Amino acid sequence: MIEPDLSGRSVLLVGTGRSRLPVLVRLLTAGAEVTVTGCADDLVAVHQDLSLLAAQNGLTPSTEWALLANRLLDLTYLEPFAAVTAVPKAALVVCVPRDDEEETFWADQCRRLGVLFRAERPLPAGVALVGGGPGARDLLTLGAVAELRGADVVFADRLGPAAVLAELAPGALVVDVGKDPGHHRVPQERIEELLVAFGQSGYRVARLKGGDPYVFGRGGEERRTLLENVVPVTVRPGISSAISVPAAADIPVTCRQVSTSFTVLSGHQVPEDSVLEGLVKVGGTLVVLMGVGTLPPLLAGLRRAGLPADMPAAVVENGYASDQRVFTGTAANLVELAAVHKVRSPAVFVIGEVVRLRDELLEVATAARIRLDPEPPLAPEVHGGSGVRSTSTRGTSADTGDAEAPGTSADSSPEVVAATVPDSVDLSAFETPEMHTELSGFTIGITASRRATDQANAFLRRGAQVITAPTLAITPTEGDTELLTETALVIENPPDLLLVTTGHGLNGWFEAAEAAGMGEDLRSALTGTTILVRGAKARGAVRAQGFSDAGISADDSTTSLVDVALAHGVGGKRVAIQQHGVVDHAQMARLVAAGADLVTIRPYRWVKPEDPKAVSTLMASVIRHHVDVLTFTSAPAAEALLTTAKEEGLYELLLEAMRTEVTCVAVGPVTAAPLVAAGIEPLMPERHRLGSMIRVVVDHLNDHAIDQAQTRCGAVALRGVELLIGGERLTLPPHLADLLRVLVQADGDVVTRASLRRALPAGPSDHAIDMAISRLRKIIAPHNLVVTVPKRGFKLASV
Repeated sequence: MIEPDLSGRSVLLVGTGRSRLPVLVRLLTAGAEVTVTGCADDLVAVHQDLSLLAAQNGLTPSTEWALLANRLLDLTYLEPFAAVTAVPKAALVVCVPRDDEEETFWADQCRRLGVLFRAERPLPAGVALVGGGPGARDLLTLGAVAELRGADVVFADRLGPAAVLAELAPGALVVDVGKDPGHHRVPQERIEELLVAFGQSGYRVARLKGGDPYVFGRGGEERRTLLENVVPVTVRPGISSAISVPAAADIPVTCRQVSTSFTVLSGHQVPEDSVLEGLVKVGGTLVVLMGVGTLPPLLAGLRRAGLPADMPAAVVENGYASDQRVFTGTAANLVELAAVHKVRSPAVFVIGEVVRLRDELLEVATAARIRLDPEPPLAPEVHGGSGVRSTSTRGTSADTGDAEAPGTSADSSPEVVAATVPDSVDLSAFETPEMHTELSGFTIGITASRRATDQANAFLRRGAQVITAPTLAITPTEGDTELLTETALVIENPPDLLLVTTGHGLNGWFEAAEAAGMGEDLRSALTGTTILVRGAKARGAVRAQGFSDAGISADDSTTSLVDVALAHGVGGKRVAIQQHGVVDHAQMARLVAAGADLVTIRPYRWVKPEDPKAVSTLMASVIRHHVDVLTFTSAPAAEALLTTAKEEGLYELLLEAMRTEVTCVAVGPVTAAPLVAAGIEPLMPERHRLGSMIRVVVDHLNDHAIDQAQTRCGAVALRGVELLIGGERLTLPPHLADLLRVLVQADGDVVTRASLRRALPAGPSDHAIDMAISRLRKIIAPHNLVVTVPKRGFKLASV
């Protein structure tokens, strides 16, 4: 989870649990104005103890760490009993609780007073072996992020994603124990001694490694040493560069009919000829890590063992970095390629037929006019910037409600989908430069689980900031007893009528049946069944499975599909309906009332989201008006957001924001129903498709969400948090953008402090408003845009 924008915000840090220091420094780094319960001595003592332990072990902390004690002394501290009175003045209360009782106390106080609350449970003392993946921030697992955020000490490897430590672990003592090729500044034995020393001293230690701790990462040795010294140890697996780095170059390590196995080899030492002969006999794909220095003798040995000279080969240097390089050739010339291009570590070598697939993909992409530039996956929560490209060529369906993957056929090959499905592939090759700024300055909140990445890509390419927080997740029930029982009932007693609501759900049902060995029986059972479909995508899936339909609904609603079924007649007939995520009980009741013997098939079900904190962060952003648009692609996702708000005591605040300042956009009327019932009037596209919904968002923001004024500084425009003034584009902190927006909308009239206080979501004090105006002037200097009117308030500089 990325820290929300807290710049200039008042945050109260409470609780008596351990690990308050990392939490406090993260808040300070995020720009918050923090008040702390307790006294400075407690936090300074933790800092000094860690510094002393480092010195005793011959470590020299960074300058930033050394200066941290001074920052701690400069903070405002409150006695615990006085902190309760400070809660109403805080924009956010963060609790590091000692136990459940302490967390409950502060949560109740905040809920009663309508103040945002967040608890950060401290991690227990011990060591976590953390896999950092191939180095990209986006490929850190949620477990890795949690460990770094809660760590008191981080021992970082050279190939680990050390760049994220300033963001995720600014309050941790960071120790560089990286090993350069041929030069181990800190021997492995010494690293293990340090882990034991800090782990036994009551701290939470993160051992951050590149890739996975157990893939050439010495994780097994370190775990054994820690356990022998009675130090609790946790392993957080990471994404191995053996798989991910080839993927960054569009090289799959396995692919049907090409390679069904892969072997990962450490290049530190060249194996004996007998081992190399075994590798060649096994075949498949060979991935070599850490092999820059030993590549010549390794390939020579493989050639002696029978590896064909024309076997495709590739090297990927600095995978996922901005300077990533990829070179392809053969086993005969790979050494020469690496030498000519001066390939340096870190680099991954791939030897096998799968390398040809990279060139084939490029050819297909060229034919379809689609760029396949490698990009890391999107971050799970907050994304920024424009021009982010997705290399995905296969779409998935939208959440249950109105939308499904436009143009997606269940058994379409990637080549066909890439050429025909505009909503599920990268369209940046077709876009004009203007498109990359048409949402610049705006923030979009996404509540979807399925196709959230497609939405994020579309908005990011247009320059928006994106917050992705799935309020629910769809989980497949393959192997689920209930689904298999439902399938068996259909096979035993085939239905007269089958209603298909989504193509993705139908495909999921057949996949689950195939996995259980029931696929052929299911197909035979449905041979004589009349099939009705909801929308074109469901029809495409039915036909892709080898069946034909007898009718299609007038629109994409389940109500319309049931209308068609009732027109066909269901009285006395056995009717099966394939649901997707949730059961539409109202429509089921209509079928039963008409005399149908009903069977419900649910290949997918809704479950709680994997990251509920992301939903809390999104709600806080909405309440603070730091989100311009909130999108919904399923009714259950909309209901889940409102339910979560009730559970967290934020329902009224969230509704107020969604009814007034934050524009809600739903993909269709079914999705919109829970919002409308809550008094929210969402925008909807005429065509209930994801692409159409995205266009509604773009058009609305550009037509209705840009505030403009003529001033002495010339024409100014405020687009979300982006200010256009004097030919410049300046990005403002959200709370300063809120402040300036009130002044711009006043169009030169004086705005009093009281009016500003009423207009801003946080209801800041007069002093806070004055401080914010001062910060705003510094950011937009030398433009003298905001004028103080003595004893009255503020205004824009008049023409």
